[in-house]
Amino acid sequence: MVQVYAPTADADEIEKEVFYGELNNIITENKKYDDVLIVCRDFNSKVGCIKEDDVVGLYGLGVRNESGDRLVDFERQNDLFITNTWFQQKIKSRHIWNAPNGITNNQIDFILISKIYRNSVTNCKTRQDVDCGSDHAPFLTNLRVKLKTEKTKT
Repeated sequence: MVQVYAPTADADEIEKEVFYGELNNIITENKKYDDVLIVCRDFNSKVGCIKEDDVVGLYGLGVRNESGDRLVDFERQNDLFITNTWFQQKIKSRHIWNAPNGITNNQIDFILISKIYRNSVTNCKTRQDVDCGSDHAPFLTNLRVKLKTEKTKT
């Protein structure tokens, strides 16, 4: 599992390129193992609600911005998909960031998982009822995993 905080839209282009370059290196290094790759948290991106291949589902929020384009390109390069855009939930169970004014809400945090585990993800939603002392609400992705048993040699 990789936890990240992406540069905001106001960051300069070099900072954004460095971030995605370093994240790409981490993912490439970990593809050597046969593990479930999960990348999560604050990408400061809006990916919108237009289904795109097997990367973005129909249930994102808002309109895709430049940071969202960059995130979607990154997903394609690394065979990932955004879990929280694939499950139909009430709007309040999809927005993750709540502005201090209490009016503006956005979906800018995402959980990305390797496409080969797409059928293992059974749900993803925000928990607005849980106060974690942040302007970001926690969100959960349910992942059904079959564990491989090791055969002991006798």
